[in-house]
Amino acid sequence: MIYLLTDYGNKDYFVSALKIIINNFLDNFNLKTNLIDITHDIQRHNIIEGIINLQAVLDIVQNKSVFLVVIDPQVGDSRNLIYNKPILAKFSNNKSKKELYIVARNNGILTAFYNKNYKLDYIYKISLKKIEDDIKSKGIFYKSMIKEIDDTFHGKCVFAPIAALTLLKMYHINYLDKFITKDYTLKPFILKDLFKIDTNKDYVKGKLLYYDHFGNVITNIPSNKISKFKYAIIKNKTTINDDNKIVIDKIYNSYSQAIKDELFFIKGSFGYLEISINQGNAFKTINEYFFCNSNISSQHFNITQSFNEFEIWVYF
Repeated sequence: MIYLLTDYGNKDYFVSALKIIINNFLDNFNLKTNLIDITHDIQRHNIIEGIINLQAVLDIVQNKSVFLVVIDPQVGDSRNLIYNKPILAKFSNNKSKKELYIVARNNGILTAFYNKNYKLDYIYKISLKKIEDDIKSKGIFYKSMIKEIDDTFHGKCVFAPIAALTLLKMYHINYLDKFITKDYTLKPFILKDLFKIDTNKDYVKGKLLYYDHFGNVITNIPSNKISKFKYAIIKNKTTINDDNKIVIDKIYNSYSQAIKDELFFIKGSFGYLEISINQGNAFKTINEYFFCNSNISSQHFNITQSFNEFEIWVYF
């Protein structure tokens, strides 16, 4: 099973190209697999959205699944940076007994596994030089219709093939090792503060991270941290105006408990405390409030893209 997560959208051929290439590699050995789309509607280059959506499915995927994640603002960049390397990583979880693989760029996306208590078994660098040599010698990349490495589309020429080869190795067809390098200096790039919260007996303080298709705003506060609730405050921590804040004093178990257009909290399916509006759009409402009460003259003002500037205080 291969799961795809990208910021490609669905307007162009990009997603289908990944699937075609994967099937080309598998067809060499008369093998098939299910290719499942997690989402392709991640905002362009937004690693945080990728992390949130990836970790949301880790509990429900099958053992020995392969994740192909392409959120790649550094595509074609040849600099030798820790967060710039295309990698293959394997994670395991002692509780669930799962072993999961991910092909991606080492740009923070691996944070999803750490936040779900997975242990890193290995992280290997994907060798573009070895792929180029294989193409020149008309090896498996060439036979699978990769005639060159396109520096604007590594998803097709690098990541999708390595995802397919990772799956093939599970069938004891090992071409994979030829294209990876065991670089023991390579360390996973993790966004350590993304899910950091401050707690004491009176409150928990966190961040606004993401909004979903319905406009629900997902915080970084785990739902299981909220057993009691009085009220919460959302504010921009860079402002000195104490009045520039939103106060929410309702928490419900379901959307239907709220009256129409009421702003409230709910323990959402992502596993975190969420801000919602019954039959409305909480993200739009909060975004417009802070935009109208700020000095930022930009139609692109976005609370989740500036999550470090906004904090949420939940009082017990």
